[in-house]
Amino acid sequence: MKFYLILSVIFTYLNADIRTQVIMGTYVTINVKKYHNSAFERMKEVDLALSSYNKDAEIFKLNSKRELDLTPLAIKSLNYAKEIYTLTDGYFQVAIGNITKDLYRFGEDERVATKDELKNASVGWNLVQIDNNHVKLLNSVKLDFGGIGKGIAVDSAASKLDYLGVKEGSISASGDIKCLGLCKIDITNPFTKEIFTTFQTLKPNLAVSTSGNYRRYVKKKENNHLINPKSKTPEQIFASVTLVSFKSNAYVDALSTAIAVMPLKKALSFLKEHHELGYLLITTDNSVYFGNLDSFVTHNVAYDKKNGDNKKSLENQKTYPLNYGENAKISYEKISTSHISHKAYK
Repeated sequence: MKFYLILSVIFTYLNADIRTQVIMGTYVTINVKKYHNSAFERMKEVDLALSSYNKDAEIFKLNSKRELDLTPLAIKSLNYAKEIYTLTDGYFQVAIGNITKDLYRFGEDERVATKDELKNASVGWNLVQIDNNHVKLLNSVKLDFGGIGKGIAVDSAASKLDYLGVKEGSISASGDIKCLGLCKIDITNPFTKEIFTTFQTLKPNLAVSTSGNYRRYVKKKENNHLINPKSKTPEQIFASVTLVSFKSNAYVDALSTAIAVMPLKKALSFLKEHHELGYLLITTDNSVYFGNLDSFVTHNVAYDKKNGDNKKSLENQKTYPLNYGENAKISYEKISTSHISHKAYK
């Protein structure tokens, strides 16, 4: 399951009409000149297929009834999630709802899973039987599309707008953004409100996705919502993972979720092999790793030659200067929150 970072959104399209609705449990903002409702309806259709909270949704019903015939949208999404599972060596997993839905609870009815409960939790594709569009869940396994659902919804809305001839604007659903035209994206320190760097897209149709572990947790940050499906425990390495790509939002949404629970070496190795992705990783041990951004955006993330790779240490300074030098040290002190703000431009 993925937590989506807070967005502070500023738009500058001339004559644009900015509208916001609550869909899939978050604020969705669409910035285009027209056809907002068509895009919102597409996202609501995805919610009705993939939500594990909406009692009218297919996945909610499947988790409850244990077997169900799914619509083409739901079964296509399930099969795609399985493809990403294979691509990420099992670090992306939707068959993890027994932990993220039952054993851990985030929000008003908080609950922390015990070690024995996690050890015995039903997790894995071996407990999901798919026969054409008929799906059966075994043992206590449940499906949770929190790590990819909003990406699928953004893609669906973007596809509808493209069909209607909309070429400029943007769609944002928390940490998942589609820049239909060109965008500026301000990324801030996950622990302060200072701007860390600014991305300016080089081409239209850029997908952006961010995952983080530091705001949604029970009692302490060690009990955060990003669960490693292999160890069945919350991840402790990354404070923030941001990916950019000209591929789909579903793709970068799922991969940002997977990378957020990978070991550091595994994550960096995966990213270096996938040139279709640009990345900016902020760890909980005061380091920033980045790569391949120049293929997608202009930015001012400086390269620290002393480290021998694209890594920066974050120490001995309380703010993130926007134009910091290659030897700058930046602190993780005074944890508060993280924002991504983006503004479309002509």
